[in-house]
Amino acid sequence: MVLVQARGVDEGAVWRVEHVAASYAGANAPIRVAACSADGRVAAAGTRGMAVSTGHGRWRLQRAARERIVEYTALAWSGSHVAAACVDHARNTARLEFWMGGRALDAPAASIDLDARAVVVSAHGSAVLVLSEHGMLSEYALAAGGAQVELRRAVDVAACGVDAHCVRQVMWAPGACGDSGAAVVVVQGAQLRVVRDGRASTVGRAEHVSISSVNIGSMHSAVWWYDGMQVLAAPVSLDDFMSNDTRALDRGPSVHLPLDFYPLVIAADHGMVIGLDQDSVGTHAPMLRGTLFLPSLLSHMLHTSEPDALMYAASFEHRGFFAHAMEKLLHEALVNDMRLDRTVRMLAHFAQFDDIVVHCARKTEAAFWPQLFECVGGAARLFMRCLNNGRLRTAAQSLLILQTMEPPEVAAKSFAELDDHNM
Repeated sequence: MVLVQARGVDEGAVWRVEHVAASYAGANAPIRVAACSADGRVAAAGTRGMAVSTGHGRWRLQRAARERIVEYTALAWSGSHVAAACVDHARNTARLEFWMGGRALDAPAASIDLDARAVVVSAHGSAVLVLSEHGMLSEYALAAGGAQVELRRAVDVAACGVDAHCVRQVMWAPGACGDSGAAVVVVQGAQLRVVRDGRASTVGRAEHVSISSVNIGSMHSAVWWYDGMQVLAAPVSLDDFMSNDTRALDRGPSVHLPLDFYPLVIAADHGMVIGLDQDSVGTHAPMLRGTLFLPSLLSHMLHTSEPDALMYAASFEHRGFFAHAMEKLLHEALVNDMRLDRTVRMLAHFAQFDDIVVHCARKTEAAFWPQLFECVGGAARLFMRCLNNGRLRTAAQSLLILQTMEPPEVAAKSFAELDDHNM
């Protein structure tokens, strides 16, 4: 099963069940490793050989002679290439191979011998990280022209107490990583660990981890992980990134997002966590679910830097869910008495401000209305602003608020003014 972002779809994701070619799966079951490209193509490997999808249910397979002798132990997509770690049982050697995803699987575009069997492979831009069973983490990349593989650097994580056989994910920590001073993030068993300066520290429980780019103001990125109950995030500042500092992870999570489904993807461009309804797993129609992380992350950013929060929110203004996300942000700030003034100041920069305030108020207990409208300048002033800006629907929706908060004569006058605008 593969979760992909469909081309041309702006507001969500498409769930697709991908069936590995029967001729391959039947001869090499069970499927042990798989990887998905950014455009939804799949590479999968069973007991021997590898199969790569080309779309529309079609698969490319390796020649029978190779399929019989090569076992693929880890896969990752690096751009248009499949980075595949394998063991050649005929030669008794381990290799890292790069296969062009859209071409026949006759021979790899490039390959390099490894000192030991690889247990985890992950892609980071043009680089590929390979963790061997002996605990050596190596970074490789295709050289210019794509016909050769070069080793860039290596880190012995086993010497830091990391058991490679228990590692499920490995990646560089956010940082302007040079050959020295780079930190490594690993998921070992059910623990999120950071390896740096010859030692490994445990951040907390984690089933999987991902890193999303932000690049807004003083905030560079965010490290996300799921601890079995909630999604947690540690935002990484630009200063931390430039100094290769892992203190964001050392401090622990700043964002907490409880979930009632199993998360699979942090869709950073959509401000969402997307995953599966656990009750639907194993059925013919697994149910895709999602929730917005944007309000939680913005709440943290408002605490650290209002300008950064404004810039980050503005990057989502064109999304259809933007107003709903801002309503959630305003609601949480109001009912939890957290940074309401800052939240309102930020929202006031957007054209949908009045709509957001009114819709939030109508979904919130009236006991909170005085606090909210004291912050936004009064219900009557908001009503007049809606009339003057031609937002008659929002003005009509605010009449209930006016009836509750203003004297009867003010509410009656507002009714008449709205009626005049509708004539």
